[in-house]
Amino acid sequence: MNTIVTPPRREVPRPVMVDHKLDVVGSEAADIQLPIPNPTLLPDRIIASMSPVLIIRHPIFTFTSYMRAATVFGGTAFDSEFQLMATYRWQRIIYDFYREYYDKADSEWKKDWPIVVDGDKLVEDTKGQMQKFCALTCICWHDQGVTFAKDSSLDVEEHMKKWTEEWDERVAQQLKKAVEASMEDYEYLLKYSI
Repeated sequence: MNTIVTPPRREVPRPVMVDHKLDVVGSEAADIQLPIPNPTLLPDRIIASMSPVLIIRHPIFTFTSYMRAATVFGGTAFDSEFQLMATYRWQRIIYDFYREYYDKADSEWKKDWPIVVDGDKLVEDTKGQMQKFCALTCICWHDQGVTFAKDSSLDVEEHMKKWTEEWDERVAQQLKKAVEASMEDYEYLLKYSI
């Protein structure tokens, strides 16, 4: 399928981030200090105003989906972007940051935040997951009876065969390596899913 593979894309320099404070109106306080270091490029005042929801899915499915999308644009499992995308490290950093932030801020109404939604549970039990999510976010839930099909196999060796057919053995090995390397962060986040 992937007969035309372009060489890795060239690296570009990181952009310079300038905060023009376009979200600040009038004499509103523009800068706040968080009780812990902010791990993002976003200003502290914006981070403090967010209510984070992390959606995770088993790496077997997530990374396969990423590869399909990346190959459309000439990406491969060997590009530097793949190493950045095929991980749950970034989500775990954000989860840990917000959990510590809410604990230090002593925010009773955010005791269950950030919210982690397991995409597989969402497919298996859409109504139950949406009811939990809506209760945590104070949103009304009206069941519309939507159902989804699910690929339930979590056997990486079984997926290796599919990946080899879809791409090749090297890509399949790279996907397997990424799945195995991300399992610790995925399982950590999964413990906190609703």
